Amino acid sequence: MKLKIKNPRLVALLLVNSIFLTTTGCENGKSRERIETTAKLVEWENENTKQKESVKLKTQKVNHNICLKKGKVTIKEKPKKESRVLKKIKVYQKAKELKRMGNGWSLVKYDGVKGYIKTEKVKSQFENIGKTYIEIDISDQKMKYYKNNKKVLSTDVVTGKNSTPTVTGIFDVYQKAYDYTMRGYDPITKALTYESHSDYVLKFFETYYIHDATWRNEFGGDIYKENGSHGCVNTPYQKAKKLYQQVELHTPVIVHK
Repeated sequence: MKLKIKNPRLVALLLVNSIFLTTTGCENGKSRERIETTAKLVEWENENTKQKESVKLKTQKVNHNICLKKGKVTIKEKPKKESRVLKKIKVYQKAKELKRMGNGWSLVKYDGVKGYIKTEKVKSQFENIGKTYIEIDISDQKMKYYKNNKKVLSTDVVTGKNSTPTVTGIFDVYQKAYDYTMRGYDPITKALTYESHSDYVLKFFETYYIHDATWRNEFGGDIYKENGSHGCVNTPYQKAKKLYQQVELHTPVIVHK
């Protein structure tokens, strides 16, 4: 299936940021009980590799946390066009809009640096994705679920290790699976490399899932760097159960560093 879209560069950019996409994450397994799905994603086919990927094309502003969708935005030392550049906000990295100055500039904080960007850039680069969403912060190893702008769940998680990182970007819950077996395969030999079962699984992009991980005794901190997942978001059992019970299909999922 080939669909023509107006901005193929945007799709390519998002896929570039989905590093190790074809070799990480959890492979599809077979649910013994229930799978819910009404996936409505954009299908894109790379003309060179003939590899298909699915992605929800959105951008967002989350509780004043900004994730840049494309390009770069420079942070200035002072709210003036000619002011010195302190830093550049990279794609899918977290920044926080602290205050709108009322003079066409916004005060933001990014990567420990405070400075100013043009408010029009905030408006042109980001849009509100709604009041209900899941936010996964890789740097803090935290996952939060907001419903009607109220935080109803917060938990430590373990994301992908350095060699198999969790994809970053703007996605949605395209499938829910209960009592599900996940399988991983070697990308070259196609041999089965692991098999893992979870009771509660939320699929948010291709083979990247949020799921319970009963084999872990600890979550959060720096565990993910050396002992992380294959790209999925490992979650404490009770938290994963609660999330599964409350989250509806196509709830936005924002993953950032």
